[in-house]
Amino acid sequence: MAYGIWCEVSGGMMGYRAAWLKSETGERANFCTIEDAQSRADQLNADMNHAKAKASFRYTARATS
Repeated sequence: MAYGIWCEVSGGMMGYRAAWLKSETGERANFCTIEDAQSRADQLNADMNHAKAKASFRYTARATS
């Protein structure tokens, strides 16, 4: 089974939007374990949700099946 990170953004100029996290090549980022995906999601949540952010970000590890 493969795992990915579901990204949700609300606020800012674009309103609500959601999609799978992409890699540098533009393909969906895949992880071998849910723990790896969750670790990256936790890091993204901490990095993106700072005091000066104009939007709210939510990253969630999920099975991609």
